[in-house]
Amino acid sequence: MDITYRHSLGIQEAKDRLNPLIDNLANKYLSKVSNPEYGWQGDDFSFTLRFAGKNITGGLSLQEEYVKIQTKIPLLLRTLQPRIEKKIHTTLDLLFNLNN
Repeated sequence: MDITYRHSLGIQEAKDRLNPLIDNLANKYLSKVSNPEYGWQGDDFSFTLRFAGKNITGGLSLQEEYVKIQTKIPLLLRTLQPRIEKKIHTTLDLLFNLNN
C-alpha cells in the first residue's frame, strides 16, 4: 500500500503532529500484536509487527510538502486495505488541517 499525502506544514510541524498519534496507536494496539518494533530515524518512521500470525512492515517518510506512507500488507489481510487507506486519509485530514 502506497499513500502520498500533501501538506503545507513543513517537516518538523508534521512530525510534531504525528508523534501523539503514533503514541496513541501504540497504546491502543500494542497488546494486540506481537514482536512490535518501531521508531524514527531522522525524518523516516518505520515499523514491523506481527498481527493475526502475519508480518506487517511499513513506514513513512516526511518531506516539506508531503508524507509518503508505505506498508506491506499480507495477502490474507488485503481485503482490509481500502478501509485502512480511507482511515489513514481521514486521520491525516484531521491531523494536518487543524488550524493549518
